[in-house]
Amino acid sequence: MLTLMHFVQMLSESDLREFWDLFAKQDATRFRTLLESILTRVPDTPFDPRTKQILTDVLTWGSAYPERILDPFGEDHSPNFVAFCSLFEQLHGLHKLSGDTIGSFVHDEQNQFVPTFVERWNLLSKFEGKNHPMALISDWTKIESFECELLEKSSADSFGLQMLDVCMWLLRRVSDNRDVPRGDCRQLFRCLVERSMITRFDFNTLVRRVKTGADYVDNLPLSEEQLDKGKSILGELEAGRHKRLLTSTEAEPAALDQ
Repeated sequence: MLTLMHFVQMLSESDLREFWDLFAKQDATRFRTLLESILTRVPDTPFDPRTKQILTDVLTWGSAYPERILDPFGEDHSPNFVAFCSLFEQLHGLHKLSGDTIGSFVHDEQNQFVPTFVERWNLLSKFEGKNHPMALISDWTKIESFECELLEKSSADSFGLQMLDVCMWLLRRVSDNRDVPRGDCRQLFRCLVERSMITRFDFNTLVRRVKTGADYVDNLPLSEEQLDKGKSILGELEAGRHKRLLTSTEAEPAALDQ
């Protein structure tokens, strides 16, 4: 997250629009051009030498092999999927707070991402990961928040989906367009704010998470022996990183997949 925080500060809105267009089209040539352009900005950043080294290595390698970066990515790396995953953290939290379980989970069948959502449902609905900076995959535990399966329905056949569409339309009018709701719309908006959990996935949220992680590590009661061991492990990781860079420039893409 620290590297990501630095990386996004080098991007413009035009970079983001270019990326999502070429990402959808899987255009490796345009991706190479974009990465090369970002690479030229690294020397002029106010970042520390270590950050500049990491960004330079990543962008240099990526510019040389853009197709290898694009190839493994798909719809489950899209903002839609990120938003879908974040729902479960909140719903698991409600279950732990109240003990209530969810008896129905319905998604609009017209959404192009539904097949990907269905694939991840069994994990996301049944397991919860610890939400701290040093969390690992082994920290995931089973949780009984759901007593249902994911259902796909058309909005035309679901009153709940129709109500949700109205609520989301109103929320976006206020949050994105800064419209001022009046009458019944104002009452509905107040109800939404009082009864909803709103999670932002933006740069300021990223900065807060990086700070939380830094504070967490900084406050660990580490002995001098543990610090020395950490420095030793860091050296090994750095050596491994350089080795992977060199190896991957010579390996075939199929070998990398293994």
